[in-house]
Amino acid sequence: MGKALENRFGGTPYGWERDMLRLILATLFRAGEIEVAYQGNRFHNYQDPASRTPFTSNPAFRSSLFSPRHSVGLKTLTQAVQQLEDLTGEEVDVEEGAIATAFKKVAAEELEKLYPLKATAEAQHLPILGLLSEFQHTLIGIQASASDDCVRTLTENGSQFAETRDKVRKMRESLDSKTIALLTKSRMATEQIWQRLAPHCHSPEIAASVEELTKLLASEQFIDSLDHIAKHTTAVLDAYKIGATGYLVGTGFMSSPPQWK
Repeated sequence: MGKALENRFGGTPYGWERDMLRLILATLFRAGEIEVAYQGNRFHNYQDPASRTPFTSNPAFRSSLFSPRHSVGLKTLTQAVQQLEDLTGEEVDVEEGAIATAFKKVAAEELEKLYPLKATAEAQHLPILGLLSEFQHTLIGIQASASDDCVRTLTENGSQFAETRDKVRKMRESLDSKTIALLTKSRMATEQIWQRLAPHCHSPEIAASVEELTKLLASEQFIDSLDHIAKHTTAVLDAYKIGATGYLVGTGFMSSPPQWK
């Protein structure tokens, strides 16, 4: 506790003033040699504003716990910096606190952009909710991590993080109104339209298109197959139009051909 340190180093043979003791502890904290625990929170990063309270308030100083910690090695820090620079394209100091702060900033920015994408996925029942939810938990975890954990996450999972971020970014950029309209039409083709068409359609090609379209719509990688989705959707809808203007009208299946935009 800060109070115990003050009693120990304020007396004989040291005789340090409280401000001198706090300065020394702040220097050790800045260098990553100690960690600070205050009000149930453990601080590693000197750039965290909340970590400054034990050094600026006498009551907080006395009730805080200052403990030695094993700092991250230079090799690990260098690897983390390289991963972070690959992610952001910006240079970062080879220092644990700076790396953690920059990585948490990336996580915060990605999290802000993730919410509307996840809302769209939920509304459209897209097969990417699992991926988006997992990425969301990862981002929240990064924001809540201690600085050394942020560094280790970068060195151990930085490439995977970048890959997932690129996937999510591609989804965000691709899911515009045109794509949403295509997916809506495609689901209608595999569900409502095919239910009506199947009893009267003896084309193996159309049946194969429906089967393939169903698989593509259920795939987490559907964004990469939009051209194929459009092709198979058109094949099913064209078959339905032909049927609607031909024998299906005669059987009473439809009184007029469907109108597609």
